[in-house]
Amino acid sequence: MHEIDTSRSHPTEVVNPYGPPAPQPLAPGWAAVGAPPVAAPPIVPPRGRIGTGGIVAIVAGSLVVLLFVGAMALGAGFFAGYGFGSTSFEDDYYGGDELPVAQGTVVDENGEEVPGVGTYTAPARMGEHGLSWPLAEGGTVTYVVDAVDWDAVAAVAAAAPDNAPPSEGSKYVLVTVHGSYVGPGHVDLEEQLYLDIETDEDLYMADPTLAIAPAPLWRQGGITDGETAAGQVLVEVPDDLDPGSAVLSLSTWDGDYLYVDAG
Repeated sequence: MHEIDTSRSHPTEVVNPYGPPAPQPLAPGWAAVGAPPVAAPPIVPPRGRIGTGGIVAIVAGSLVVLLFVGAMALGAGFFAGYGFGSTSFEDDYYGGDELPVAQGTVVDENGEEVPGVGTYTAPARMGEHGLSWPLAEGGTVTYVVDAVDWDAVAAVAAAAPDNAPPSEGSKYVLVTVHGSYVGPGHVDLEEQLYLDIETDEDLYMADPTLAIAPAPLWRQGGITDGETAAGQVLVEVPDDLDPGSAVLSLSTWDGDYLYVDAG
């Protein structure tokens, strides 16, 4: 079992791998405040002549028609070039390249690749195998699942007085992992890790907002080249979930999933 360092604190600056959120448009407001102005009496043009208001209306209507026709022509040209359901527009928008997926590798304690394991049907072994991914910023992060507590309701309740109990018919599961990093800069182990409990029918995601774990992984903060840290992630599952029917799936935010037995 990897020892959990509870003295570390979360870094003051958390790096969001997706970048800052896009600004959202404000809801449209009223153009003016107060009662509307009193309309002037309408001007009735002489018979047989078109008044100023009519001329303005005709011109405005003509412009609207021209704009509409132009927009339809542009749209027809656009879809004629790309075709409905084509990925050409997406390719042009994203520069012609799909987002890369980092290929994960199952390794032993010496860092040597272990072939033939890490899939859903042939998961890696808990505590024995590490799951390693390259990062887009450079460097490599490796996670090892150390233990799974399948009945952690009491432990979570004792961890913090404000912790809410699991929802009715559910229970908390604590997964203890340790991670190491080799490369430039630093990596936040909790921020990079995506961990789920999977069965043939359902998937249950780790969620740090459910409650505070006794030794949460996020408390370890960032680690740098050659460092290792351990902590827990929290998952809520049904009371009757059979651990023998489940596996753990792990990935980094841009990596593929690798699987570990659930103990």
